[in-house]
Amino acid sequence: MLDIISIRKLHTLPNEIYIKLIVTNSCNYNCKYCRSHSNEDDSITFDDYRYILDFINNISKIYKYNNFKIQLFGGEPTLCSYLSDITRYLDNIENVKDIILYTNLSKDNNYYIDLSDISDKLTLYASFHPRYIQFKDFIKNIQDILPFFNRTMIFVMWDPSVLDLIQIKFIDKYLTALKSKYNNIAYELSKIVGNDQQMIRRYNDKEEEWFKNKVNTNMSSKDYELTYKDNNILHVNSEFMRCNNIKGFEGYICNAMKTHFYLNNDGNIYPCKSYHYYRFEPVFNIYTDDISKFQDIFGTPIKCSCKKCVGMYNIDKVHPSYYNDEYNIFNNTIGEVDYEWEE
Repeated sequence: MLDIISIRKLHTLPNEIYIKLIVTNSCNYNCKYCRSHSNEDDSITFDDYRYILDFINNISKIYKYNNFKIQLFGGEPTLCSYLSDITRYLDNIENVKDIILYTNLSKDNNYYIDLSDISDKLTLYASFHPRYIQFKDFIKNIQDILPFFNRTMIFVMWDPSVLDLIQIKFIDKYLTALKSKYNNIAYELSKIVGNDQQMIRRYNDKEEEWFKNKVNTNMSSKDYELTYKDNNILHVNSEFMRCNNIKGFEGYICNAMKTHFYLNNDGNIYPCKSYHYYRFEPVFNIYTDDISKFQDIFGTPIKCSCKKCVGMYNIDKVHPSYYNDEYNIFNNTIGEVDYEWEE
Protein backbone atom coordinates (compact mmCIF):
# COMPACT_ATOMS: atom_id res chain seq x y z
CA MET A 1 0.00 0.00 0.00
CA LEU A 2 3.03 2.31 0.26
CA ASP A 3 2.94 2.74 -3.53
CA ILE A 4 -0.20 4.87 -3.35
CA ILE A 5 0.46 8.39 -4.59
CA SER A 6 -3.05 9.87 -4.47
CA ILE A 7 -6.50 9.28 -3.05
CA ARG A 8 -9.64 10.89 -4.43
CA LYS A 9 -13.17 10.86 -3.05
CA LEU A 10 -15.69 9.47 -5.53
CA HIS A 11 -19.44 9.98 -5.92
CA THR A 12 -19.36 13.73 -5.37
CA LEU A 13 -20.36 15.32 -8.66
CA PRO A 14 -19.53 18.98 -9.32
CA ASN A 15 -23.21 19.97 -9.15
CA GLU A 16 -24.06 18.06 -5.96
CA ILE A 17 -24.17 19.61 -2.48
CA TYR A 18 -24.62 17.38 0.56
CA ILE A 19 -25.98 18.79 3.82
CA LYS A 20 -26.02 16.56 6.88
CA LEU A 21 -28.81 18.08 8.97
CA ILE A 22 -28.55 16.96 12.58
CA VAL A 23 -32.15 17.22 13.70
CA THR A 24 -31.37 15.93 17.19
CA ASN A 25 -28.36 14.76 19.17
CA SER A 26 -30.53 12.48 21.32
CA CYS A 27 -30.68 8.73 20.84
CA ASN A 28 -32.61 5.91 22.49
CA TYR A 29 -29.60 3.60 22.13
CA ASN A 30 -26.40 3.90 24.13
CA CYS A 31 -23.83 2.35 21.80
CA LYS A 32 -20.28 2.44 23.17
CA TYR A 33 -18.93 3.18 19.69
CA CYS A 34 -21.03 6.34 19.24
CA ARG A 35 -21.12 9.69 21.00
CA SER A 36 -24.62 10.59 19.88
CA HIS A 37 -26.62 9.38 22.83
CA SER A 38 -27.10 12.55 24.83
CA ASN A 39 -30.59 13.58 25.84
CA GLU A 40 -31.55 17.01 24.55
CA ASP A 41 -34.31 18.98 26.16
CA ASP A 42 -37.50 19.83 24.30
CA SER A 43 -36.79 23.56 24.05
CA ILE A 44 -36.23 23.44 20.27
CA THR A 45 -39.47 24.43 18.57
CA PHE A 46 -40.51 24.05 14.96
CA ASP A 47 -39.90 27.79 14.53
CA ASP A 48 -36.22 27.02 15.25
CA TYR A 49 -36.25 24.25 12.67
CA ARG A 50 -38.09 26.49 10.22
CA TYR A 51 -35.28 29.04 10.46
CA ILE A 52 -32.77 26.29 9.67
CA LEU A 53 -34.92 25.03 6.79
CA ASP A 54 -35.31 28.58 5.47
CA PHE A 55 -31.52 28.81 5.43
CA ILE A 56 -31.32 25.62 3.35
CA ASN A 57 -33.99 26.99 1.02
CA ASN A 58 -32.10 30.28 0.63
CA ILE A 59 -28.76 28.68 -0.21
CA SER A 60 -30.52 26.33 -2.64
CA LYS A 61 -31.53 29.47 -4.52
CA ILE A 62 -28.06 31.01 -4.30
CA TYR A 63 -26.55 27.78 -5.64
CA LYS A 64 -29.49 27.14 -7.93
CA TYR A 65 -27.56 25.12 -10.49
CA ASN A 66 -26.77 22.43 -7.92
CA ASN A 67 -28.71 19.41 -6.73
CA PHE A 68 -29.03 19.25 -2.95
CA LYS A 69 -28.99 15.99 -1.01
CA ILE A 70 -30.17 16.39 2.57
CA GLN A 71 -29.19 13.72 5.07
CA LEU A 72 -31.38 13.67 8.20
CA PHE A 73 -29.06 12.61 10.97
CA GLY A 74 -28.73 12.38 14.74
CA GLY A 75 -28.65 10.99 17.35
CA GLU A 76 -31.75 9.16 16.25
CA PRO A 77 -33.68 11.55 13.93
CA THR A 78 -37.04 9.88 14.58
CA LEU A 79 -36.90 11.18 18.16
CA CYS A 80 -37.43 14.66 16.76
CA SER A 81 -41.12 15.58 17.17
CA TYR A 82 -41.07 17.61 13.96
CA LEU A 83 -39.46 15.12 11.59
CA SER A 84 -42.59 14.84 9.45
CA ASP A 85 -42.80 18.64 9.13
CA ILE A 86 -39.10 18.86 8.31
CA THR A 87 -39.47 16.19 5.61
CA ARG A 88 -42.50 17.97 4.15
CA TYR A 89 -40.67 21.31 4.02
CA LEU A 90 -37.60 19.77 2.33
CA ASP A 91 -39.80 17.97 -0.18
CA ASN A 92 -41.10 21.35 -1.36
CA ILE A 93 -37.62 22.77 -2.08
CA GLU A 94 -37.13 22.37 -5.81
CA ASN A 95 -33.36 21.80 -5.75
CA VAL A 96 -33.54 19.17 -3.01
CA LYS A 97 -33.41 15.96 -5.03
CA ASP A 98 -32.80 13.43 -2.24
CA ILE A 99 -33.79 13.24 1.43
CA ILE A 100 -31.88 10.50 3.25
CA LEU A 101 -33.11 9.37 6.66
CA TYR A 102 -30.60 7.66 8.96
CA THR A 103 -32.38 5.57 11.59
CA ASN A 104 -31.95 2.60 13.90
CA LEU A 105 -35.46 1.53 12.86
CA SER A 106 -36.73 1.51 16.45
CA LYS A 107 -40.02 3.21 15.64
CA ASP A 108 -43.19 1.36 14.72
CA ASN A 109 -43.21 0.37 11.04
CA ASN A 110 -46.25 2.55 10.37
CA TYR A 111 -44.18 5.57 11.36
CA TYR A 112 -41.78 4.99 8.45
CA ILE A 113 -44.59 4.16 6.05
CA ASP A 114 -46.31 7.44 6.92
CA LEU A 115 -43.03 9.30 6.30
CA SER A 116 -42.69 7.68 2.89
CA ASP A 117 -46.11 9.10 1.97
CA ILE A 118 -44.83 12.63 2.59
CA SER A 119 -42.04 12.53 0.01
CA ASP A 120 -41.01 10.23 -2.80
CA LYS A 121 -37.52 11.74 -2.47
CA LEU A 122 -37.01 9.82 0.77
CA THR A 123 -34.35 7.11 1.07
CA LEU A 124 -33.98 4.95 4.17
CA TYR A 125 -30.56 4.25 5.73
CA ALA A 126 -31.23 1.70 8.48
CA SER A 127 -28.57 0.58 10.95
CA PHE A 128 -28.64 -2.75 12.78
CA HIS A 129 -27.23 -2.62 16.33
CA PRO A 130 -27.26 -6.19 17.67
CA ARG A 131 -27.13 -5.17 21.32
CA TYR A 132 -30.60 -3.66 21.06
CA ILE A 133 -32.58 -5.79 18.62
CA GLN A 134 -32.60 -9.38 17.36
CA PHE A 135 -31.61 -9.78 13.72
CA LYS A 136 -34.84 -11.62 12.85
CA ASP A 137 -36.90 -8.72 14.22
CA PHE A 138 -34.80 -6.13 12.41
CA ILE A 139 -35.16 -7.99 9.10
CA LYS A 140 -38.92 -8.37 9.55
CA ASN A 141 -39.16 -4.60 9.97
CA ILE A 142 -37.03 -4.06 6.85
CA GLN A 143 -39.16 -6.38 4.74
CA ASP A 144 -42.39 -4.75 5.97
CA ILE A 145 -41.37 -1.22 5.00
CA LEU A 146 -39.16 -2.01 1.99
CA PRO A 147 -41.97 -1.68 -0.60
CA PHE A 148 -42.64 1.92 0.48
CA PHE A 149 -39.18 3.33 -0.27
CA ASN A 150 -37.39 3.77 -3.58
CA ARG A 151 -34.13 2.69 -1.95
CA THR A 152 -33.08 1.20 1.37
CA MET A 153 -29.53 0.94 2.68
CA ILE A 154 -28.72 -1.43 5.57
CA PHE A 155 -25.70 -0.91 7.80
CA VAL A 156 -24.72 -3.78 10.08
CA MET A 157 -22.68 -2.67 13.07
CA TRP A 158 -20.65 -5.74 13.94
CA ASP A 159 -20.17 -5.61 17.69
CA PRO A 160 -17.83 -8.54 18.51
CA SER A 161 -19.06 -8.68 22.10
CA VAL A 162 -22.55 -9.57 20.80
CA LEU A 163 -21.93 -11.41 17.50
CA ASP A 164 -19.29 -14.06 16.95
CA LEU A 165 -17.90 -15.10 13.56
CA ILE A 166 -20.55 -17.78 12.93
CA GLN A 167 -23.37 -15.31 13.60
CA ILE A 168 -21.93 -12.52 11.47
CA LYS A 169 -21.33 -14.95 8.58
CA PHE A 170 -25.00 -15.95 8.74
CA ILE A 171 -26.11 -12.30 8.72
CA ASP A 172 -23.78 -11.52 5.84
CA LYS A 173 -25.06 -14.48 3.81
CA TYR A 174 -28.70 -13.59 4.51
CA LEU A 175 -28.33 -9.92 3.55
CA THR A 176 -26.32 -10.77 0.45
CA ALA A 177 -29.21 -13.00 -0.67
CA LEU A 178 -31.73 -10.30 0.21
CA LYS A 179 -29.80 -7.78 -1.87
CA SER A 180 -29.92 -10.18 -4.82
CA LYS A 181 -33.68 -10.55 -4.45
CA TYR A 182 -34.54 -6.86 -4.30
CA ASN A 183 -33.09 -4.26 -6.65
CA ASN A 184 -33.80 -1.35 -4.28
CA ILE A 185 -31.72 -2.54 -1.34
CA ALA A 186 -28.03 -2.25 -0.48
CA TYR A 187 -26.05 -3.56 2.43
CA GLU A 188 -22.78 -2.74 4.14
CA LEU A 189 -21.02 -4.42 7.06
CA SER A 190 -19.09 -2.16 9.41
CA LYS A 191 -16.51 -3.34 11.89
CA ILE A 192 -16.66 -1.39 15.14
CA VAL A 193 -13.63 0.80 15.74
CA GLY A 194 -13.02 1.65 19.39
CA ASN A 195 -10.54 1.48 22.21
CA ASP A 196 -10.34 -1.20 24.88
CA GLN A 197 -12.56 0.78 27.22
CA GLN A 198 -15.30 0.99 24.58
CA MET A 199 -15.23 -2.65 23.55
CA ILE A 200 -15.90 -5.59 25.85
CA ARG A 201 -14.36 -8.06 23.39
CA ARG A 202 -11.86 -7.41 20.63
CA TYR A 203 -11.94 -9.15 17.24
CA ASN A 204 -9.89 -12.33 17.14
CA ASP A 205 -7.45 -13.18 14.33
CA LYS A 206 -9.95 -15.33 12.42
CA GLU A 207 -12.56 -12.57 12.51
CA GLU A 208 -10.04 -9.98 11.36
CA GLU A 209 -8.91 -12.21 8.49
CA TRP A 210 -12.47 -13.03 7.37
CA PHE A 211 -13.51 -9.39 7.42
CA LYS A 212 -10.45 -8.21 5.52
CA ASN A 213 -10.91 -10.89 2.84
CA LYS A 214 -14.58 -10.00 2.49
CA VAL A 215 -13.90 -6.29 2.19
CA ASN A 216 -11.07 -6.75 -0.31
CA THR A 217 -13.12 -9.00 -2.60
CA ASN A 218 -16.72 -7.88 -2.18
CA MET A 219 -17.25 -4.16 -1.71
CA SER A 220 -20.88 -3.03 -1.80
CA SER A 221 -19.82 0.58 -2.27
CA LYS A 222 -16.77 2.18 -3.82
CA ASP A 223 -16.08 5.59 -2.38
CA TYR A 224 -12.40 6.27 -3.07
CA GLU A 225 -10.04 6.15 -6.03
CA LEU A 226 -6.48 5.03 -5.23
CA THR A 227 -3.74 5.77 -7.73
CA TYR A 228 -0.47 3.83 -7.49
CA LYS A 229 3.04 4.69 -8.69
CA ASP A 230 2.64 2.33 -11.65
CA ASN A 231 -0.50 4.33 -12.66
CA ASN A 232 -2.86 1.49 -11.75
CA ILE A 233 -6.16 2.74 -10.33
CA LEU A 234 -8.29 0.95 -7.74
CA HIS A 235 -11.77 1.92 -6.53
CA VAL A 236 -12.43 0.93 -2.92
CA ASN A 237 -14.61 1.75 0.08
CA SER A 238 -13.67 3.14 3.50
CA GLU A 239 -13.64 -0.33 5.09
CA PHE A 240 -10.97 -1.40 2.59
CA MET A 241 -8.91 1.59 3.65
CA ARG A 242 -9.29 0.75 7.33
CA CYS A 243 -8.44 -2.93 6.82
CA ASN A 244 -5.36 -2.11 4.79
CA ASN A 245 -4.26 0.72 7.07
CA ILE A 246 -4.55 3.42 4.42
CA LYS A 247 -4.71 6.68 6.33
CA GLY A 248 -7.23 9.34 5.46
CA PHE A 249 -6.08 12.21 7.65
CA GLU A 250 -3.10 14.45 8.43
CA GLY A 251 -1.81 15.79 5.17
CA TYR A 252 -4.67 15.09 2.81
CA ILE A 253 -6.50 17.93 1.16
CA CYS A 254 -10.11 17.92 2.28
CA ASN A 255 -13.33 18.51 0.34
CA ALA A 256 -15.16 19.61 3.50
CA MET A 257 -17.00 22.93 2.96
CA LYS A 258 -16.37 22.45 -0.74
CA THR A 259 -19.18 20.04 -1.54
CA HIS A 260 -20.78 19.32 1.83
CA PHE A 261 -21.13 20.38 5.46
CA TYR A 262 -22.79 19.49 8.77
CA LEU A 263 -25.66 21.69 10.00
CA ASN A 264 -26.50 21.20 13.67
CA ASN A 265 -29.94 21.98 15.10
CA ASP A 266 -28.46 24.93 17.05
CA GLY A 267 -27.55 26.62 13.76
CA ASN A 268 -23.83 25.80 13.90
CA ILE A 269 -22.18 24.66 10.68
CA TYR A 270 -19.19 22.30 10.75
CA PRO A 271 -17.15 21.36 7.68
CA CYS A 272 -17.25 17.62 8.32
CA LYS A 273 -18.08 14.73 10.61
CA SER A 274 -14.81 15.03 12.50
CA TYR A 275 -15.29 18.71 13.35
CA HIS A 276 -18.75 17.95 14.71
CA TYR A 277 -17.69 14.72 16.44
CA TYR A 278 -14.80 16.36 18.30
CA ARG A 279 -16.80 19.57 18.86
CA PHE A 280 -14.35 21.90 17.16
CA GLU A 281 -15.33 25.52 16.73
CA PRO A 282 -18.05 25.88 14.05
CA VAL A 283 -17.14 27.81 10.93
CA PHE A 284 -20.53 29.50 10.65
CA ASN A 285 -23.76 30.05 12.58
CA ILE A 286 -26.96 30.76 10.70
CA TYR A 287 -28.36 32.90 13.54
CA THR A 288 -25.39 35.18 14.22
CA ASP A 289 -23.41 35.30 10.95
CA ASP A 290 -24.27 37.06 7.72
CA ILE A 291 -24.96 34.90 4.67
CA SER A 292 -22.10 36.63 2.86
CA LYS A 293 -19.67 34.93 5.27
CA PHE A 294 -21.09 31.55 4.28
CA GLN A 295 -20.64 32.41 0.61
CA ASP A 296 -17.02 33.35 1.31
CA ILE A 297 -16.16 30.03 2.96
CA PHE A 298 -18.34 27.57 1.05
CA GLY A 299 -16.60 26.04 -1.94
CA THR A 300 -13.14 26.76 -0.53
CA PRO A 301 -10.90 23.93 0.73
CA ILE A 302 -10.12 24.17 4.44
CA LYS A 303 -6.92 23.50 6.35
CA CYS A 304 -7.81 20.48 8.44
CA SER A 305 -7.15 20.73 12.17
CA CYS A 306 -7.90 17.11 13.00
CA LYS A 307 -5.35 14.31 13.37
CA LYS A 308 -7.99 11.61 13.62
CA CYS A 309 -10.43 11.88 10.75
CA VAL A 310 -13.66 10.06 11.70
CA GLY A 311 -14.22 7.33 9.12
CA MET A 312 -11.48 8.72 6.85
CA TYR A 313 -14.05 11.09 5.47
CA ASN A 314 -13.75 13.56 2.61
CA ILE A 315 -10.11 13.09 1.71
CA ASP A 316 -8.92 14.30 -1.65
CA LYS A 317 -5.74 13.76 -3.57
CA VAL A 318 -2.69 14.67 -1.49
CA HIS A 319 -0.43 12.57 0.74
CA PRO A 320 2.60 14.62 1.89
CA SER A 321 4.91 11.64 2.45
CA TYR A 322 4.91 11.07 -1.32
CA TYR A 323 5.60 14.68 -2.23
CA ASN A 324 8.30 14.98 -4.87
CA ASP A 325 8.84 16.65 -8.21
CA GLU A 326 8.27 13.48 -10.22
CA TYR A 327 4.68 13.00 -9.11
CA ASN A 328 3.95 16.64 -8.23
CA ILE A 329 0.93 15.58 -6.22
CA PHE A 330 0.64 18.88 -4.38
CA ASN A 331 -1.73 20.77 -6.64
CA ASN A 332 -0.47 24.34 -6.88
CA THR A 333 -3.94 25.64 -7.66
CA ILE A 334 -5.01 25.26 -4.03
CA GLY A 335 -2.32 27.63 -2.81
CA GLU A 336 0.21 27.06 -0.08
CA VAL A 337 -1.01 25.14 2.94
CA ASP A 338 0.89 25.30 6.22
CA TYR A 339 -0.09 22.11 8.03
CA GLU A 340 -0.22 22.67 11.77
CA TRP A 341 -1.98 19.75 13.37
CA GLU A 342 -3.95 20.02 16.57
CA GLU A 343 -5.32 17.34 18.85
